[in-house]
Amino acid sequence: SESTLSQEEIIDGTVQQSLKEKDSANPLEQPVEVDDRINGCDASISMENGIHQNLAYDEESIDELRQLVIELSFQNEYLKSEIGDLKLELCKPKPLSDEERQSGPHVGSSEQDSSLHEQIKCLQKEIQAQKETQKAAEDALEHLRMSYSDADGKAQELTTKLIEEKDVGKEKDDLEAHFSEINMKFEQASSQQAALAQQELERSRQQANEALRLMDVERQQLRTANSK
Repeated sequence: SESTLSQEEIIDGTVQQSLKEKDSANPLEQPVEVDDRINGCDASISMENGIHQNLAYDEESIDELRQLVIELSFQNEYLKSEIGDLKLELCKPKPLSDEERQSGPHVGSSEQDSSLHEQIKCLQKEIQAQKETQKAAEDALEHLRMSYSDADGKAQELTTKLIEEKDVGKEKDDLEAHFSEINMKFEQASSQQAALAQQELERSRQQANEALRLMDVERQQLRTANSK
């Protein structure tokens, strides 16, 4: 019994040591805080009057989500590799010592196999959770891309309207300048016409005065002739 217990402890210690070594070699040792990072990226989507307020911040959020998806993919690959190693460990025959050969069949192997199976199940559950988290991150990334695209489209629409308003304003200024020029020319023409009319009136007055003077001369001549 002491030999069997010692053997189980040795095997279990070997497996645990193997798992610890794999954990220490895990390049993604720290778990990705997925919910916080996804929620943080979602919180960056701030809409006011249908226009996104900070497109540059959205680009940073998109880059952050892309990095998150990459990290989750690495974690999935690592966990798959770990499961493969455990399966190999499970299938790999263990050499027996002289004591183990003398004590008969290894009674602890079934318990060890069960432990390895449980560890594999745990890793498979962890992989499934990582896949679901990765899917959530990809959905958040797609949502953020769509929001950014909508905001960018509205920003371009506003830019187009602003350009159109500037064009209308320029056209209005041009029309006002043209009208002012026409009005000035009209005033100049009116002044010239008034001057010409004044000259014509003065000429007519002079002609009338001259005609009256001639009539007076003729009347005077007639009176002189009649008096004779």
